[in-house]
Amino acid sequence: QIRSALSRKPKKIHSEKGRTSAGLIFWTQVTSIMSTIFSLLVILSLLTVIMLLRTSSSQTIQDDMPEEVHADMLISVKELPAWIDKEGREVRRFTLSNSAGLSATVMSWGAAVTSIVLPDGEDVVLGFDSIEDYQGEDNPYFGATVGRVANRVKNGMFEVEGKEYTLARNNGNNTLHGGLKGFDKHNWLASVEHDSVVFTYLSEDGEEGFPGDLLVSVKYRLTEDNIILISMQAMSTRPTPVNLANHAYYNLGGHGAGSTALYDHQVTIHADWVTPVNDQLIPTGEILKVDGTPFDLRNGGRLGDVILTVPGTEDTDNPGFDHNLVVTRTKQNKMKLVSVVEYPPKGRQMKVFSNQPGVQFYTGNFLPRNGMAGKGGANYSFHGGFCLE
Repeated sequence: QIRSALSRKPKKIHSEKGRTSAGLIFWTQVTSIMSTIFSLLVILSLLTVIMLLRTSSSQTIQDDMPEEVHADMLISVKELPAWIDKEGREVRRFTLSNSAGLSATVMSWGAAVTSIVLPDGEDVVLGFDSIEDYQGEDNPYFGATVGRVANRVKNGMFEVEGKEYTLARNNGNNTLHGGLKGFDKHNWLASVEHDSVVFTYLSEDGEEGFPGDLLVSVKYRLTEDNIILISMQAMSTRPTPVNLANHAYYNLGGHGAGSTALYDHQVTIHADWVTPVNDQLIPTGEILKVDGTPFDLRNGGRLGDVILTVPGTEDTDNPGFDHNLVVTRTKQNKMKLVSVVEYPPKGRQMKVFSNQPGVQFYTGNFLPRNGMAGKGGANYSFHGGFCLE
């Protein structure tokens, strides 16, 4: 079409006015054609990016995780009745199940995990029974995908390429988990791909103060070997910090088993170093060996024996772990066993693999001591669950 338009000779117009008019019409047509083609290219580029994110995500997980039984047809993905929030938005929910009886339920609000039910019927993830509670001010990020930057940004400010950016502050003078309206407070697009559920979200330039449009994809997949695969991908139009994490709270004694059960968990984390924090839980910039400290969990230990002695928190109202441990790795960007958590009273074990350099170990220090209402009539309180972010 462009070649045809450029080669077509305009009719001879003897008046100057006529030549001007014909020229304007001609260039308007050319501009219109170019604009249409450019728009189509933008749409195709965006679709290609989304497909690449999903394909890359799947390939990375399959190549790097321990060998698994490939029996995709045995995995069920069922869409549950949607929740409708107070603004009329449809929050989609899905349950992934395998033939062993393990299931995981996820939802589009915050791309969150709302339950993991074991074959014996016990749910080991803290959460709520309604979208109103998940959207409430008291929700401590249960199960959510947090970002753009998980954890804290000191003074809500950072610099990229010589330019300083100021973020929304929601944790004293600092920015926590993306700001006032982080990724956990958005309704993501949802789709089912074979045995997986994929959530996508476009964070626009300037959202919460961060630069660049950021396209984010989170994929949940369950296998026949009771492996839950969470793959996160992001692509930005400008240089920007991105640090995504899943914020599920676990208690292998059962989601409502409380601190008594949590203290009986045996925790192993393969990390040789820790990044210490100040009294506002901001990293000091140091990277210290864990030797001889409560952070040395390399050989495993009962959580109750160390949780109240964590340096810097032992004399506060919120003792416990809320620290980044630097993962011991031999190969870059490969999945590695990061942590093993066991609950001996019920013979349960959870292993966490990751290709990331650090893991934030959090033990629910800021869950209210007087408790908060959770799903199924449970009461969640101080030290009621742990996170491996």
